[in-house]
Amino acid sequence: MINSQGDNIFSRKYNDFLVIGHRGASSEAPENTLKAFERAIELNADYIEFDLQKTLDN
Repeated sequence: MINSQGDNIFSRKYNDFLVIGHRGASSEAPENTLKAFERAIELNADYIEFDLQKTLDN
C-alpha cells in the first residue's frame, strides 16, 4: 500500500505503529468532515481514513 507521498507503508519496522484517523478525528468532530480531518492532522495521525461515495452527477 502506498500513501500520497509515495511511501510504502509496509516498509516500516515490525514494532512501529501507524496512527490512522478513522473518518478523521471522529471522536472530536463530526466524522468525515474537514474539521475532523484537520483535527486528525493536529493530533499527528499518519493517515486519515474516510468514506467516499460516487453520486449520480459524478
